[in-house]
Amino acid sequence: MSEQRVEEESVLGEWLGVVSRQRWLILAAVLITPLLAFTVSESQQRIYQATAQVLVNEQTASAAVLNPGSSATSPPDRFAATQAALARVATVAERAVKAAGVPGRSAAGLLANSSVSSDPSNDLLTFSVSDPVPAAAQRLANSYARQFTVYRRTLDTAGLSSAIEDTQQKLDALAAAGSSGSALYLQLKANERDLEALRTLEAAGSGAVVVNRSDGASQTEPKTARNVILGLLVGLALGLVAAFLRESLDVRVRSAEELAERLGMRLLGEVPVLGRSRSETEQPARLLEPSAPTGKFTLAAGNLEIARNQHGVGSILVTSVDDEEDKSQVVANLAVALSRMGVSVILLDLDLAQPNIAGLFGLGGQPGLHALAPDEEFDSVLHAVDVPTPGGGVGPEGAKLEVVTAGTARPLPVQFLWSSTVVKALAGLPDRCDVLLVNGPPLARGGEALRIAGLAEGLLVVAPVHARRARVSDGRHALEAFPARALGVIATRKASHLSRLRSGLTAAVRQDTEQQPVPADRPSLGGESAEGTGLRRPTLVKSGYRVSIKRTQGSSPPAGGR
Repeated sequence: MSEQRVEEESVLGEWLGVVSRQRWLILAAVLITPLLAFTVSESQQRIYQATAQVLVNEQTASAAVLNPGSSATSPPDRFAATQAALARVATVAERAVKAAGVPGRSAAGLLANSSVSSDPSNDLLTFSVSDPVPAAAQRLANSYARQFTVYRRTLDTAGLSSAIEDTQQKLDALAAAGSSGSALYLQLKANERDLEALRTLEAAGSGAVVVNRSDGASQTEPKTARNVILGLLVGLALGLVAAFLRESLDVRVRSAEELAERLGMRLLGEVPVLGRSRSETEQPARLLEPSAPTGKFTLAAGNLEIARNQHGVGSILVTSVDDEEDKSQVVANLAVALSRMGVSVILLDLDLAQPNIAGLFGLGGQPGLHALAPDEEFDSVLHAVDVPTPGGGVGPEGAKLEVVTAGTARPLPVQFLWSSTVVKALAGLPDRCDVLLVNGPPLARGGEALRIAGLAEGLLVVAPVHARRARVSDGRHALEAFPARALGVIATRKASHLSRLRSGLTAAVRQDTEQQPVPADRPSLGGESAEGTGLRRPTLVKSGYRVSIKRTQGSSPPAGGR
């Protein structure tokens, strides 16, 4: 029973999740459909309806006199339906239109815009007439009911009138034969008087009498309030159907949690990334601001540090599901966030197809790993990056960030990744720091990523939140062959235009206002000489905090190394 309840709660949770994700689509349908219903209703012609009622009796007055103990034999519902059908004959409609005297109306139009209904529980017929003019609807309804009673009286007295006419013909024949004093003549004359009395009685007690005349007309069309309510309900139904249909046709991952579940990995965080604008197509994307957005990088870096310490991992391959420029941004920001937490970090760029790390840190033109000689130490390719705190102070004791770029030359990945230089770097660099972050190729280039994973201890995957499920599934299958321990996944989401604008403005303000001198022997990030001082000051701020570059001196491992 509990399992069934859990399953029901899971299904309900999925439905609520669909409603939450597609809430704007549902809201649009709920708002637009009633608005359309209101607009259509207001554009329709107004129609007014008037009603009158007629009481009908199956037993006529003459029948009641001649047969006082008799009663109606036909079922009540059948009699009422017969009378309603009788009222729809063309003769009654023609008489009603003529008697009403409403110009522009015809018998056919009256029949098309009227109805006669009966109720089996009583002997009342309801005459309803619709018309754009309220007064015309009222006059036609009363005339229709009245002319039906006249027509019904004509039908009720038709037999007596025929009998009287036949008796009169016989009397005329006897009078012409000179038998006006005969007993037969006198008998026929008495019969004629009786028939005349019955016809008078029949006319006075007709089986149809108008009991309720129309005293006004009410608007029946358009029913705006009803249409708006129906539009609201229809809009809600259409919105829900569209939402579930869109979900069923959506081939992308819906959330960071689903991304981690499909990859079979632990979710370490969800971070924003900055895409490139059209004017930046030849420039690397900037590091994010150390303000609100990078709080998520700090959280992701903290979770990564926890996972790393749990498994005793010193070198981490950072890969992605597909060719994503966002991966380089994430790796760079994670390295900065870890160093600001007091962790000694070396960032190694081995994504030879997209070597973006050098551009992110302003290290273009600096020697990279491929320039390292077989017997040479790492000092010539290690570039130290000073990362102050957001407030401008000094970072935690032991915090250090060093970057090893891929270099300006582009060797063939297949040859270079299998070279002794890469083996030497992945074996020796972890001894010089707390953690070695390797910006590796994506899983789509499986051979390259698998080669690095065989030399690294841990594995970190970067993937966009709305990645295609097929790509994620392919990535999971590829990860099954990786020997490195999977630490988790970091989901990325494109930063909003407002965040990008705020980031650019903050960088520009700091570039103009912050003038921190740097020793002349230390190259700065895009720095320029200050005349007469012998100092250099940084003039390019790529991340919202100041970054300076220096070349590591000496061959001994720096402080903070493992």
